Amino acid sequence: MTPSSPPSRLGAVLSVTFLLLASRVLADDAIDTTNYHSTRDLFSGFQELAAKGCQLQLLAHCAGESEDCIPSVRLFSSARPAKHRALLLFGEHARELITTETALQLASLLCFPAEEDPELASAVRRLRASAELLLFPAVNLQGRLRVERNGDYCLRVNKNGVDLNRNWAEHFAPPSSSADEAQVNPGSSPFSEPETRVLRDTAHEFRPDVFVSVHSGSLGMFTPPAFSAEVRGRSLRVVFLFFVL
Repeated sequence: MTPSSPPSRLGAVLSVTFLLLASRVLADDAIDTTNYHSTRDLFSGFQELAAKGCQLQLLAHCAGESEDCIPSVRLFSSARPAKHRALLLFGEHARELITTETALQLASLLCFPAEEDPELASAVRRLRASAELLLFPAVNLQGRLRVERNGDYCLRVNKNGVDLNRNWAEHFAPPSSSADEAQVNPGSSPFSEPETRVLRDTAHEFRPDVFVSVHSGSLGMFTPPAFSAEVRGRSLRVVFLFFVL
């Protein structure tokens, strides 16, 4: 992939949008956790955007015949295939409530950009003209609900005690028996969890040009492989972008 390729342009537009959004969020000196949406209110927010005229669909993705389903939001889908597609994940870790808020805020910003911010409005128009986005606002839905019910604000794992961010096939490491590592348990094998199987299958079907996994706790933007600074593969260039806003 060269810097002039279409996916890179799409990634650049998404990066600009995220940076502008992050600068607004971080401009507040303090965050009042009572202002977070509940899961129910979060998805009601997406429904309200659709009711106001946003080109938005709420979907459910299930792992086989099980009841382990996670919701998604599809933006700017049309009968004519989009030139570019972006897949974005939020809330892989149960405790990272701010990431799901970011999903709702991003959708709102993309649907109804503030015209008084010409730089942002221009970036959004370019994105909407050629791209389709698929957002998973709450990947770890059951874990998030547990945080809401029990106030377990340090919880990372899903209902099976697995860290979904470590349950992928790439760089999979066997689980440790240490109690200190319970919150980073990768699971018994790659894709042992219904959430990661749903995401894997969706990615194969959707075939995104750009993939973004949004987390909280570090002011960093990473390109694959984020676990190492070693460059692997002929066309892979690793860039670590740290920014202070």
